[in-house]
Amino acid sequence: MNASTGSTVQATAPVEPTPAATTATANAPCAVRLSKTFGEACYAAASADLASGGSATFPNTRAGYRGGITATCNNGAITWSASSCTYIASVPKAATSAATTAAAAATTASASSYRIGTYYFPGWKSNQVGNERKQPWDTIKLYTDREPTLGWYSEDGPGVMTQQLKWMRDYGIDYVVFDSYWGADNKAPLTAGINAYLNAPDRYGVEFSVMWANHTTYTFSKSHFEALFDFWAANYFKRSDYVKLDGKPVVFIFSAETLDNNAKALGMTTEALVAMAESAVKAKGLPGIVFIGGGSPSAKNYSSSSGYQGFSTYNYHSPVSIALTPLRPENISRSYAELDTSYQNQWSWMQKNASGIYVTPITSGWDKRPWGGSKDPLHDDSRSTPGEFRNHLLAARSFIDKYPTLTRRMGVICCWNEYGEGSFIEPTKVDGTKYLEQIRDVFGTNTD
Repeated sequence: MNASTGSTVQATAPVEPTPAATTATANAPCAVRLSKTFGEACYAAASADLASGGSATFPNTRAGYRGGITATCNNGAITWSASSCTYIASVPKAATSAATTAAAAATTASASSYRIGTYYFPGWKSNQVGNERKQPWDTIKLYTDREPTLGWYSEDGPGVMTQQLKWMRDYGIDYVVFDSYWGADNKAPLTAGINAYLNAPDRYGVEFSVMWANHTTYTFSKSHFEALFDFWAANYFKRSDYVKLDGKPVVFIFSAETLDNNAKALGMTTEALVAMAESAVKAKGLPGIVFIGGGSPSAKNYSSSSGYQGFSTYNYHSPVSIALTPLRPENISRSYAELDTSYQNQWSWMQKNASGIYVTPITSGWDKRPWGGSKDPLHDDSRSTPGEFRNHLLAARSFIDKYPTLTRRMGVICCWNEYGEGSFIEPTKVDGTKYLEQIRDVFGTNTD
């Protein structure tokens, strides 16, 4: 969800690496004990004892890639090379047995008593103000399994938003949360998506909200904050199709920590900054705002004194109170199973520690290779299959059912179309509507 008002990482196509060598010692053997990475295309955990002149090839362990990495020993020096590390467009999914299908059917929701939303990244229109990726699909096209059913679209293209909203309604998504940015010039960039929603001839009963992507690169001021909420109040909050709780418009905040730092820079507390926004919208005839703070948990940011009425997140990458493995220096997921474990651990922590509402965050996965990849390349192996996603949804439903007051029976999925980060449920030419089908089957729809 990068944009020029936040952090931007430009992706490059995988390239064949330049071999690297260690220092030579005459006739010495080589002990290979290394995890070797070349760019974003090759990764191997290499382990071998080689005589001088010997070599060993280790298979590429990057999910969705072929090829390998070769270590050659020459008088104690190791020379590395990589070959054919290319992307496989579609990795075959494991077949689902009839017994598994029947068992899953028994868990299907027949009608929706839930309120399920999804985040929408508005960065796919070419040459859009505020997006440094002037042709945003270019790096995504290298990953052909990510091509949307609608093609490489512009959010405001003819019929695009209308079809997206119809899919949402048909498969049980009740509201869409648009990533919303605010520029140093007090103008809103990347508005093609939300404007397409507002201008759609039929929104099919799907409500909308905004998530303030507040990871800005400019010095934030009170005037920016006031102008932002004036804009939202004038254009969004009073609409009948805007998401509300207790009659108040709901605003998601990407990073509670960043807002806390913004407030400190202004000599204020987060609570005071939030109260300032509430006063401004009340002056316009609104009853207030429900602020949903996001980010990784901390007792400080999620206390009742933070000024937030609720909490959620755009992404979790790791658990908060357990170790995925005792040997991993960075406790982030390296598979979707680990990502699911991380989310469930976060849910449990929030239930015990946070104050107010918890809009249960749900994920379809993570794989940031098109945008340069994650710091740990294996974190990008955290994409789900439709079946894995279904199990994650079932866990989310169980949590929501167990804590209906805490969650208000609400969940929010990341994401509809974060193709650069590998988090998307929108129909694609490879998977069709499989991810949406899981949402419908687990949470039901309001059209049942």
